[in-house]
Amino acid sequence: MDRVFYADLNGGGDRFRLKPAAVVISARRAGTTATWDQVNKYFGLMQMPIITSRYWNMVHGTNPDEVKQDLEGMQVMQILETIWHISLTVKMLRQKWELKCQRHRILYLPISSDRN
Repeated sequence: MDRVFYADLNGGGDRFRLKPAAVVISARRAGTTATWDQVNKYFGLMQMPIITSRYWNMVHGTNPDEVKQDLEGMQVMQILETIWHISLTVKMLRQKWELKCQRHRILYLPISSDRN
């Protein structure tokens, strides 16, 4: 991640801007919160909307069967999926709105406080 974001910043810095991102961490035991926090910081620095669930986006288990037994983690993933779809819908509507508004764009200038 260091390389891809460093390359983006040196190449204009707009490839990731405003693209929604979600971190999902899977672990056997501990260490997930520090990893989740570190990866989210990348997204925040790149001006990416961070999609979260009602709790940290993590599951616990050493294999897919154990992860499926983590009922709380699986519920968090279901909520995350719903919020992700909502964010994509909002993004699509925003893009349509911006295209529509670009045709009739109005420039608002600040009012000077020097008026008498």
